[in-house]
Amino acid sequence: MNLLVLALTTTAVALHPPCGVSTIKPDLLSGIGIQTSESITNSGKPAEHSWPWTAAVCQNDWFGNCYFKCAATIIGERWALTSASCFNGLDLGYVMIRAGMFHEDQKESMEQRISVKSIYQHPSYSPSTKLDNILLIQTKDEFKFGTYVQPICLPEEDDDVLSSNLKGWVTG
Repeated sequence: MNLLVLALTTTAVALHPPCGVSTIKPDLLSGIGIQTSESITNSGKPAEHSWPWTAAVCQNDWFGNCYFKCAATIIGERWALTSASCFNGLDLGYVMIRAGMFHEDQKESMEQRISVKSIYQHPSYSPSTKLDNILLIQTKDEFKFGTYVQPICLPEEDDDVLSSNLKGWVTG
């Protein structure tokens, strides 16, 4: 019995890559002003699909086109994090989360488009001051994790992130 439980646990863990680990090596120097031959030829863009926890918040039109509004970070099977200001004036009925895509202007075979179920804006968010500019997105369906879509790692409750050299976290 113990062997069966171990086998099932190992299989379940193997099915989902760990959070925050990309199977596609990113170009960490790209886009930060450090000139390398690779960043020059890539026009300062990261390697395709090397940040699988990033997603796009977009708004559909009548023709099925999904227009980019802002970026989001995948944090769980049905959850993404973005800025509250991203959702100013958006109709939730037309908002989609695009995960597993790289090119904003085309639909890709590995792309997932998921409707938004609910949003949870920070109660102290102020559009005029941009203070507490954070929002959680709950999706109607789960993200299918794999090579192109993964969650970012979040700190554990007992992690002491304030004493580290962490300067900020930007999403949206």
